[in-house]
Amino acid sequence: MEIRQLKYFLAAVEHGSISQAARSLFVAQPALTKQIRNLEEELGVTLLERLPRGIALTAAGRQFFRNASKIQDDLISAKQQAIQASTGQLGTMTLGLTVLHSLLPIIAEILRRFRQDAPRVSVTLHQLISGPQVDRIRAGELDAGFLFYRPLDDPTLSGTLISTEKLMLAVPRDSQWAAHPPKRLAELNGVDMIWFPRGATPMYYDHLMHHFHKAGYTPHVAMEGSDNAAILTLVTAGMGCAILPALARYQAEDSVVFLPLEDLNLEMPLELVWHTENPSPVLQRFVEIARATFPSR
Repeated sequence: MEIRQLKYFLAAVEHGSISQAARSLFVAQPALTKQIRNLEEELGVTLLERLPRGIALTAAGRQFFRNASKIQDDLISAKQQAIQASTGQLGTMTLGLTVLHSLLPIIAEILRRFRQDAPRVSVTLHQLISGPQVDRIRAGELDAGFLFYRPLDDPTLSGTLISTEKLMLAVPRDSQWAAHPPKRLAELNGVDMIWFPRGATPMYYDHLMHHFHKAGYTPHVAMEGSDNAAILTLVTAGMGCAILPALARYQAEDSVVFLPLEDLNLEMPLELVWHTENPSPVLQRFVEIARATFPSR
């Protein structure tokens, strides 16, 4: 059975005449008649009753017409969906996002615009810190992620700038530092700090340590947290101080104070990062919308 035969049969029924169907399809009438007869022979039933003026459906023809109409609708839908998938308007996408970055209005705006542009795409968000996001993007487990410090020496990763974040010192409100704020990093030597393991985000960790070294500061690590949210919780509990993105203050309790330092002038680049060889049209569309929302400077 050929799609062409279904098309000819449906046209004959819709026009009520084989000759009119042939004219509408720009097909010779004998050719159309032959294809319908071939269809009937293959099915082993008579679909059309030939009348002096036109045609009529047999009982078998009426049932086949209902089924064939559905097949035609499914084919049209399949074609449309294939086109939508090829242009990134249909499909799925998995994204990584840190807990803190879920507070950023720019990310919410990107997701909102993408939803408006491609409402039939299913998006799944995974809350992960930057290091694990990079690992999962490389492994193909994430299509993209919003993260700090993409490894620039890795040609398999591409990225586009979304935002920049400043760093601040987070201290318990009842600490001496809240009453008498330090001005420079070196004043924090020997102070109990809440830190994070290097393995969590190596690029970020190394960048901070290089900056601290130039400022004459070596963190005294009293405790570690797995991510910024965990670190903030420990500061809230009065367990020490921490260097955190300024964005964390919007998540903090009143018992935590955020302080600027003169030489803590790092700007952390938040990027949308993806695997360079990921061919997904959905991803390409998402990247275009992200770039339009926050044009890189």
